[in-house]
Amino acid sequence: MTDKETDWVDMRVPEGTDWLEYMLNVHNPSPKDLGVMHHFALGVPSVKAGYQTVQKRGLKPEKPQIGRDGKWQLNLYDPNYTRVEMMEPVPVREPCCSPFLK
Repeated sequence: MTDKETDWVDMRVPEGTDWLEYMLNVHNPSPKDLGVMHHFALGVPSVKAGYQTVQKRGLKPEKPQIGRDGKWQLNLYDPNYTRVEMMEPVPVREPCCSPFLK
């Protein structure tokens, strides 16, 4: 979340397009913080298409954004704040923190 600390570790599943993201430096999180921070990311070909699909199904999520890792992402939350992130597999701009390995 800043360039001065390692705040998360992003791991791509073997031979797949999905990620597990481990959030670090979270101390005494509330249930909401816990649900938001620890999450999984689904690799999708188009975040824009995913955004349009969930809107058509009646959800009103926050707009997609480019994360610090340079990839388009869309965050979705269930009523308990558990987060599912849709993420495109390839950065569209230079990642903030470490190079993208193929």
